Amino acid sequence: MVDDLILKDSYFQDHDDYGINKDNMQSFWQITGQEILTTTVQRFGIENLLNRVKGAGGLDDYQLGGSVSTKHNAHNGIFVDAEHKASFEEPYDRKNYEGIAANNNTLHQQRKARFKDPSPLYDEYTGKRLSKDGSTNLDHIVSAKRIHENETARLFMSREQRNNMAVSKENMAFTSERINKSKGELPVKEWLNKEHNGVTNSERFGIDKDKALSAEKKAEKFINRSVNKAVLNEVKEASFTNGKMQAKRQTIGIVFYYFSEIFIDEMARFATAWKKYHGISERIAAVKDMGSRIKERVIERIKNIKELIGKVVQGAIEGFFSGIIGTIVTTLINMVTTTVKSVGKILQDSITALISAVKLWVTNPEHLEKGELVKKITKMVGGAISGTLGLIFEQKVKSVVLTIPALASFAEPIGIISGILVTGCLTGLIFYVVDNFSKIIDSFKTVFSDITYGLTVSAKEIKERYQTALKKIDEAYVSVLTEIEEYYEKLGKLADLAHDMGLPANVQVTASINYARASGVSENKILHNISEADDYFLN
Repeated sequence: MVDDLILKDSYFQDHDDYGINKDNMQSFWQITGQEILTTTVQRFGIENLLNRVKGAGGLDDYQLGGSVSTKHNAHNGIFVDAEHKASFEEPYDRKNYEGIAANNNTLHQQRKARFKDPSPLYDEYTGKRLSKDGSTNLDHIVSAKRIHENETARLFMSREQRNNMAVSKENMAFTSERINKSKGELPVKEWLNKEHNGVTNSERFGIDKDKALSAEKKAEKFINRSVNKAVLNEVKEASFTNGKMQAKRQTIGIVFYYFSEIFIDEMARFATAWKKYHGISERIAAVKDMGSRIKERVIERIKNIKELIGKVVQGAIEGFFSGIIGTIVTTLINMVTTTVKSVGKILQDSITALISAVKLWVTNPEHLEKGELVKKITKMVGGAISGTLGLIFEQKVKSVVLTIPALASFAEPIGIISGILVTGCLTGLIFYVVDNFSKIIDSFKTVFSDITYGLTVSAKEIKERYQTALKKIDEAYVSVLTEIEEYYEKLGKLADLAHDMGLPANVQVTASINYARASGVSENKILHNISEADDYFLN
């Protein structure tokens, strides 16, 4: 008599030891596999394209120390370009601060023009009337040496710009030759208080202190304003250049993803159904169907070109502003530490993703609940950072492989594959953590609770509870052994039925199917009937 209970596999479904915790791992690897597929398409498409198009936001478009000069970088020998380096390291030469004849700024020409003016000429420091002859000089209120010693001026201003600033009327004062020679390169206040034979220069030359100090204050204000303007101009130019670069990157990325998304979606769909296909013919037919669907979906998207144009415009605007913000942030960081180009790219991509995330938070076009919206934003920012880290890892691996002669010719593919795996796994991990955040937090709470318990309960009480736990473990152990014995007894009976050639065919097939399920064989690998068996063995 056949044991009907054994032929019913509900027992084994209720005791699925084979499937313990596999759901979580399947979820993680499913997400990771999808992200590796997406990353592969993007890496061989968008990132490859961006790296080949100069000024499109590829890794090669970033440089050590950022795109704006800083004194910190200059002191460490790092400059935006050779021109900045030459200007910063230029030695002092007073002749470089006496004006440029072509611009009519030489001291001689300024004096000559003023002498032709019929109005009286007065000393800027004493208030006394001056004669219009060789005894009257033009003095740099802020001396040429002080201007040259201003590192910010040397770093952000060309020699011509500094020259013009030095001889501008805001920094020039008519005075006597004696005063001019006595003052030399000293600041006005220091020169006024300097003594000569026990007498200060202020007393010796009859200087109007208020007038002289006021003139210096105005000149310093003009110098600082001019230098700051040069700094702002460089930051502005670099910001706009990076803004346009990011706008270009966003435009290329959106157009590429607009169509590649279809390919990624269909490939994922095909990969998921791969095991369900029987034989080569079914798989070839599935590939043809996939190609037809991709073609139809691409044509449909081309018809909706207005949607693409709208996305491109929005993306370009976001990219432009993210480029500006990224330049400013990178510059601020480079004031205290030097960023390598990979860090610059991470910052830029993070800011770009953050701007998109803020926009998503404000507009919420899909009307998601706050929790789901936070998840989507976190995935967006995390995915962007993972992509950049993967690209950087790719470059590092490539550089290491190139040092190994036997593998040097394979550096490119090895680097790319490494970058794809890092990006896919990091993104998959981030997405998995975001989707299962509450479960993870609960696990941490449990661990924390155990730690807290250990810190608050006495040793005696722990020992008592330990003894109680040991008794329960013994009881559970006996129960588990009994259950295992029962499980394998039933599994053994099921195996006997599956191999009993004396049973009717339908009973033996049923037993065989149930035995396979109980042993952990996946459903798509089980032969359920004669037709499937013939197909398997014949094809």
